Amino acid sequence: MKIKIRKSIKQNWACLFILVFAFYIVASCTNPINQTILLHAKDKIAPEIMVLSPADESPFSSTVVVTGTVTDVSSQNGDSGKVQKMWYEVLGTDIKEDISFASDGSFAFQFETTNLSGHITVKITAVDWNGNQSDISLSLIDAGTGIPDFTITPGNHEITLTWDPVPLSESYTLHYTTQEGVPSETYGEHIDNVSSPYTLKNLENGEIHVFLLQSHSASGDDNWSSLKKAIPLSSFSLVPKVRAEYRKIVLEWPEIPGTDEFYVLRATQSDGAYSNVSGKITSNRYEDSDVEDNQLYFYKVVPSLTGSIESFYSQGMSSIFPGDWIEMKGVLIAFLGSYGEAAVSGNYLYTTFAGGFFGGSSSFHIKDISDPSNIVELSSIQGIGASDIKVKGTTAYIASGTKVNIIDVTDPANPVLENPCTGAVNIRGIDVFSDIIYAADGAESFEIYDPSDENSFPNPKVTIPTSDAANDVVVDNGYAYLAVGSAGVDVIDLSTNTIVTTCDTDGTASALAVDGNYLYVADDTAGLSVIDISTPSAASVITTLATPGNAVDISLKGKYACIADSGEGLILIDISNPASPFISGSDKTPLDAIKVASDGNTVCIIDDTGSGRYIELFRINDNHPDAVVHDVISSSGNSGLAMNGKYIFAGDNNIRIIDLSTHAVIGTYTTQYSDIGRFSLIGNYLFYGSEEELYGDGMLNILDISKAPNLTKITHFDFTSMMLGFRISGDYYYAVGDSGLVILDISNPQSTHQVGYLSLPGIGVDVAVAGHYAFIASYGAGLQVADVSNVRAPVRVGSVSIPDKSESIAAYGKYAYVGIQDASNEGQFQVVDISNPESPQLKGSIHLNRYPTEMTINGTYVYALSQAGFLYIIDVSDASNPFIENIVNLSLSAFPGIAIYGSTAYINTHNGVTLLDLTGGN
Repeated sequence: MKIKIRKSIKQNWACLFILVFAFYIVASCTNPINQTILLHAKDKIAPEIMVLSPADESPFSSTVVVTGTVTDVSSQNGDSGKVQKMWYEVLGTDIKEDISFASDGSFAFQFETTNLSGHITVKITAVDWNGNQSDISLSLIDAGTGIPDFTITPGNHEITLTWDPVPLSESYTLHYTTQEGVPSETYGEHIDNVSSPYTLKNLENGEIHVFLLQSHSASGDDNWSSLKKAIPLSSFSLVPKVRAEYRKIVLEWPEIPGTDEFYVLRATQSDGAYSNVSGKITSNRYEDSDVEDNQLYFYKVVPSLTGSIESFYSQGMSSIFPGDWIEMKGVLIAFLGSYGEAAVSGNYLYTTFAGGFFGGSSSFHIKDISDPSNIVELSSIQGIGASDIKVKGTTAYIASGTKVNIIDVTDPANPVLENPCTGAVNIRGIDVFSDIIYAADGAESFEIYDPSDENSFPNPKVTIPTSDAANDVVVDNGYAYLAVGSAGVDVIDLSTNTIVTTCDTDGTASALAVDGNYLYVADDTAGLSVIDISTPSAASVITTLATPGNAVDISLKGKYACIADSGEGLILIDISNPASPFISGSDKTPLDAIKVASDGNTVCIIDDTGSGRYIELFRINDNHPDAVVHDVISSSGNSGLAMNGKYIFAGDNNIRIIDLSTHAVIGTYTTQYSDIGRFSLIGNYLFYGSEEELYGDGMLNILDISKAPNLTKITHFDFTSMMLGFRISGDYYYAVGDSGLVILDISNPQSTHQVGYLSLPGIGVDVAVAGHYAFIASYGAGLQVADVSNVRAPVRVGSVSIPDKSESIAAYGKYAYVGIQDASNEGQFQVVDISNPESPQLKGSIHLNRYPTEMTINGTYVYALSQAGFLYIIDVSDASNPFIENIVNLSLSAFPGIAIYGSTAYINTHNGVTLLDLTGGN
């Protein structure tokens, strides 16, 4: 199967020259726009306010004096901006005044509190000259006696408040707001005559609630509690969606209005000790890159507010498969002048510089590239340029015009220059075998140097005329092969030092690489030529593969030929079958690729700017999904599959409970109805859809799995029509069918109830939820998009026409992936750009022999499962050009139910749960 590789994003070096040109134009102006003005014009940074006194939550007296400073930073460079205006206000009162501030940003103001009591909030606001605004709140407490033991406990749609009785108090009033402001007698809501404990019910999950308790005594002296905050939540509200990516795990959870500050907790067992791995983050997304391959992790999310409710856990395992097989590692800017070379050996890069854009002498450099993000120069030797470099063991050989420099690099930080070979005219390429140096001379000759032969060294021991100017040489199994331009390849028998044949190629032979019985030629305009050298004297071209530009250099890496393609960059050619090579990937460099070198997984490209050059490093990843069946757990399958760290729950007419470690069926839950739909497992609850046999209407069933393998039914919810697709996000269950989209509140599973409904065209068969939007795959109506930010009143906001019947959908990030059944009962896979959900756009598509009824995303691969028993592994790293990485014939009917964990896929099939080893092992 042809395997493609996607491009990495590069820096566009042409921009560098445009910026330089623009600099000279601007500098020539009479009154040029300077950098400071530009930075200020792009100012997006609001002023920073700091209150020095009084301290937050401190008591206030009859007069409050506030001091502080205000500064405006208009750029990331720290340049000072300009504060335009400041003011303060006491929330819930008529007190509001402007603030004067000094040139250094210091300010002070005061106000009287004669008619104020309880808590007060002072809000200070500053605006800079570009309209950027910031504010800060200061909370102050009445100096009277407080209520010391006031506590609050958040719950699901409720908050419970408790306190001990206050002596001499006759009644209590509860003040609260659903904003960050501090409640008081004149600000927010209040409830009179409350008693402990008091539960405030019917609250919106996710909203911040701020409380103060006021006690009233007969003497008229009121007492006030300290300020308390809480966010009502259910354990479903913040359950993270866990996405596997290459050697990291990405979590996303629903946004809530109450806070944007969270902690992510992690454990390696579902009931294990959870630790805070994120610290406080201000986002509803977290990337965990501190993960091990094939290790299952469990995650919970909790607001950073003390006492908040933790979510149920989600589990996940990172993907071990890279998305981009060609991955950029780093760029070394190197103005190399008219010529230069590079070689990679282990963790070291060996390069030569020749003067360069700004002049200077030639030099040889050794760099440590073990950390591509921090490339370190170890050493250099002046006066050495190169047209070729070979590193053999602890010795570097540098071809440089009329000589070959020999450098001992045993200690890369202290290279030692030894006596060079001399006597050539224009050495363009070298190879070294058993300490003998073989040189391709542009003066139409081939030289052999033997440093151990005192009679000949440093001059050539052997010189042989070639058919044309020699550009490169490789030595293998007693023969030397020389790229001799338009003449092709000279083959020299080293036992007789004679040319035994010249193999003509279609292009101009520029560079060579050998592997086994095949010689690979970078053949300039012809691309890659492959020569059979099993009989060197009868060497012949067996195939030629054109490349997009001109193939000028070549290096072999495993089953790949890495080509420096002039004008195109790095071309990766799969040569696992030398007679039928194919381009499996490319990475276009911004300029003109002229040299390539590789070692291990590192590939180096030299780009030519015309006046100088730079070096670019890549990593070649050859690990990819290549699945084979390695186990089938006996259990007749139907549909539905869910897993946690201990069990697999597989649906047929009933539900089988399988021990994850032993793969033994350890229990069965008998269902009341057949046609079990997709499973969703959240914490101790298993949700699955089914159809009632009598009427065909849909039903949601909820089971308690806390005592697995013994499962207990909690409740069920009857829909009034057939439901085919289901998905959970936060507190809500989204179901689609022939009547449209139905949204259920599942925050309390025992009292699941409908909260929203949206009529949709067609028949909804599957649904995915991302952010505030639901994406519905619909028979006859393509992809429908609903805004569900208000679950009680969802709104259809967009759609995209898709031919034939949409069968399945998955969504992540900017893209939705839709499986389609066409008129011939085959399939299509469509990628839809949903970055603007209200205007989705088709991005790319491919044909499938069978239509997928279930899809899941893992890393940059979509695993699309067809009911006919085919698993399609689709690379979506380039959304415009998805391609089939692999097709696995399960030889069994498959049903909706697939989970990917690391290198293993679990699939519900006719005979039970089929396990696939995605590394291709048995």
